[in-house]
Amino acid sequence: MLVGFDRSHTTQVGAGENSGRSLTEANVVRAFAVVGDWTGQAATLHATRLAGERQAVLVQARDGRILAARVL
Repeated sequence: MLVGFDRSHTTQVGAGENSGRSLTEANVVRAFAVVGDWTGQAATLHATRLAGERQAVLVQARDGRILAARVL
């Protein structure tokens, strides 16, 4: 999978008990896309850049475990 994310995102709270405050969150995912299937062999995959300041590649097993991750 390819993941587009922002290192930091701040939201102004307009109502509720936190009204008037701002919340800052880290590593906010803006978009993600499945790029292809990995068979364990060398592969070249192509993808369009996603929304977000940074991009990361995740290699996920069929059972959902993350086998590898790399920020580009």
